[in-house]
Amino acid sequence: MKFEKHIEYKPKKQIWRILITDEESVVIEKRDTTDKQVYFDNFNLHTRENIFINLQPDEKFWIGIEKIYKGIIFFHKYFKPDMPEHKEIIAYDVKLKQVLWRNEELSYLFVYDGKVYCFKQQFEGRNFYTLNYQSGELIEDLGNNAERVNSIYNQSREEEGFDDYIFPGTFESENEKVSGIIKELKSNLEILGEVEYTVFRNVLFASYHSKVFDNSMVNKFTAIDSDNGKELLNLTLTPNTESFMTDSFFVYKNFLFLLKGKEELDIYIIN
Repeated sequence: MKFEKHIEYKPKKQIWRILITDEESVVIEKRDTTDKQVYFDNFNLHTRENIFINLQPDEKFWIGIEKIYKGIIFFHKYFKPDMPEHKEIIAYDVKLKQVLWRNEELSYLFVYDGKVYCFKQQFEGRNFYTLNYQSGELIEDLGNNAERVNSIYNQSREEEGFDDYIFPGTFESENEKVSGIIKELKSNLEILGEVEYTVFRNVLFASYHSKVFDNSMVNKFTAIDSDNGKELLNLTLTPNTESFMTDSFFVYKNFLFLLKGKEELDIYIIN
């Protein structure tokens, strides 16, 4: 297995979310927590072509992405800055680079089969609706039938494909070779906390923290062939941190996504 660095992404702002669209472009949510500004970047995963840079909706900070569906980004706002509840639906077309529609009365739940399922909070419970995902026009008033909505939601989750993704975990591997490699890492290095890892094509991908000084750690990533124990890749993700950097990598198809600290993303092609 070989690793070829494909993309270096350094926005000089904190990377909050990484999303991959149906058309295999990468949408990045980046935030400046000091100035309270949020921006969104989008580039083609294969060609590296920028689709948009520093997209900023009318709300400058208290806004986020619910879902990307068939080339449309569904944004939400917040009821209050310090409250997690979402409000409003803003549908933004990636290709057209414009807002298709918005609904200030309803809140997003999920999208399935061309319909946006949403709700309006009532004094007692919720009233549910479906909207056309392209136009925002009302399709159906579902009333307060939460059981039906939950059933459709569960069906949508079952049909949603995550087969192309591999995310790390901290569970104990049943693979003796993999368990042996992790135990050896722990015995040779002063590892603090859990080792996040997964196995891809019989190669162990692992992220761990080792002690540098009394109040400092280094976050490292390694790729080790589980058959012969050969290290194929060894990278420093965060050279000096006082806190654990979790969720620092994942695999999409034959692409390895590596978060280096909070402000840098490297993408490798796995051959």
